Amino acid sequence: MVRRTLYLPALLLGTLAAAVVACAVALLAVSSEGKATSPGKNGRIAYASIAYASGDQSEPYFGPIYTIKPGGSGKSKVTNGLAPSYSPDGKRIAYATLHNKGNDADIYTIDVGGGGKSKVTTGGPPSYSPDGKRLVFSDLDKTSSKHPGDYEIYTVDARGGDRTQLTHNDKDEFAPSYSPDGKKIAYDAAYDGNDTELYTIDARGGDRTQLTHNDGDEWASDYSPDGKRLVYVGFAGLNIDLAESDIYTINARGGDKTQVTNTDNAYEFDPSYSPDDKKIAYTAGGDIYTINVGGEGKFRVTHTKKKEESEPSWGSRP
Repeated sequence: MVRRTLYLPALLLGTLAAAVVACAVALLAVSSEGKATSPGKNGRIAYASIAYASGDQSEPYFGPIYTIKPGGSGKSKVTNGLAPSYSPDGKRIAYATLHNKGNDADIYTIDVGGGGKSKVTTGGPPSYSPDGKRLVFSDLDKTSSKHPGDYEIYTVDARGGDRTQLTHNDKDEFAPSYSPDGKKIAYDAAYDGNDTELYTIDARGGDRTQLTHNDGDEWASDYSPDGKRLVYVGFAGLNIDLAESDIYTINARGGDKTQVTNTDNAYEFDPSYSPDDKKIAYTAGGDIYTINVGGEGKFRVTHTKKKEESEPSWGSRP
């Protein structure tokens, strides 16, 4: 976790997370976002917008969450929070909020129009199951005497209730997302204590499968709507001042790694497939972009000054 804790606060939420290094572990659990894009017609993109109190980045202001058309028009505020994730039918958004000076997180769901807000449980970030009935997320395992304080993978009814713990390890697991058939959950973890890799696990728990085997960090994966591939962030470089992150895809069973973006000296992260499986939304330079899965057709969706736009989730059209 040493490298991961160092890098992700600066990468996953841009200058936001760098400003709250004291809360790095709690922020990591929220900002290391996993999403699941359901197949369908392309709808709007939800994302988080971060500003700062009095221009002081030591005092981050979390939220608001907006939705926007992929072409960049029709921006609409939904609520305040982080890590939005669309429901499969495109009618609700699950998201996380921070409290206790950023040390604790809660999960809520809300209608895309901003009504019907409902608290579900603690933890984050959330991601819907394909049928919309459950959420998968990371949270601290406070019950284990063997390894208390580790982040594990849980599921819960989308309306709240008892949680089901899927992983029971002595390492941290983050950014879970369901496969489109609901049988697998992808997530990332640094089991060897060094670099972060991608894994999958049965949605009911059980043995894990490692998908990536690299020296660099890979994280924040999202299943393609057809379930055949995962899009994720790949980190290159051991020195944060010289490093960059790019967007990649990989076969959902491992292998056949393909690089989608290749921008020198830039951080590109938070990938999310479009419902029609043809494009990927992601974060770069404080704005939301889309790109064809083959790496062409890069398009800048947001153009917001003095804010950090991040964590896109591409919803299907209701």
